[in-house]
Amino acid sequence: TDTAKTSSSLRFDLQKIHVRNVKLDFKNEEKNKHIGVVFRNNMVRLNTQNGIVNALITGNVQIQELLFKQKKGSFLTNTEAIVYLNTNIYPNQKLCFVDPTSYAVIDEEKYGLTAYVDLKDDKKLTLKIDAPTANYKKAIQLMNTKIKKDLAKITVTNTVEVHATIIAEIGESAEPQLYVSLKGKNNDLKIGNTEIPYSHVSFTGSVFSMGDRVTTFPPNNGIVEFNNIKGKVYDFPFTASVLIKDLKDPQIKIQADLMVQGSKIKFKPGTDFILDGVCEAKIDYKGAITRLNRNDFLYFSQQLSLNMRFKKF
Repeated sequence: TDTAKTSSSLRFDLQKIHVRNVKLDFKNEEKNKHIGVVFRNNMVRLNTQNGIVNALITGNVQIQELLFKQKKGSFLTNTEAIVYLNTNIYPNQKLCFVDPTSYAVIDEEKYGLTAYVDLKDDKKLTLKIDAPTANYKKAIQLMNTKIKKDLAKITVTNTVEVHATIIAEIGESAEPQLYVSLKGKNNDLKIGNTEIPYSHVSFTGSVFSMGDRVTTFPPNNGIVEFNNIKGKVYDFPFTASVLIKDLKDPQIKIQADLMVQGSKIKFKPGTDFILDGVCEAKIDYKGAITRLNRNDFLYFSQQLSLNMRFKKF
């Protein structure tokens, strides 16, 4: 009898993976770089078509840290998150996209996520974070240690709109590029620990840092800028702008216009005297942000210029 020869092949169609307490740990001790993520309890659903792998990752993760440069500190240290990541992976091109339907919930705040990972020669991560109604204090916790310290000088009570883009070199010890825009309305805030109350404040702000990228642009160490600030200070209307230059040695510049009605002064001069009329003040203040406190506000290295104009006073 003839023996029929047959060929066989074994194929796997993997569509669902349950991951529990699996750690992704990328460490480069020579360059002081560390990315540590623990997938606590996650479901990964896979679908492959035309060489493109769609992976939907849901569940709980712990971000131990995203450390790109030791002296600047890490991002998201020991942060718990609930994630929904809709990713498309292109194995042949060594690319990965996280599409805009993705999000993470961190400390009860929801952040929209979009990401692009390039694993070719110039290995790079680009991450975009969007939060239309974020708690300011919680949002700045997403930043690295240095930027958190600078932004903590500003206290904001109500929610703000936040959009942030982080561009990081994966294979190099380099500070990421950071671009953040902020917008707030009807907020109460304080700057430093001067305890001066600002109320009903609207503003637009930005944080800009080129990281370690070589540039001829002067503030390559980063700037924090707040523009179109409008509101009240001690119940008097004002407009202002705030600029913090050089995040390595932060210097602050404040420009403000203030209108004071004598009849509405409630603190000591207004109680000891009968005041009427209007005082218009232009204020320029600059100096080290570390001196922006009650004791050192007028330290000799700080510069304060005050121009006052009285009308029917």
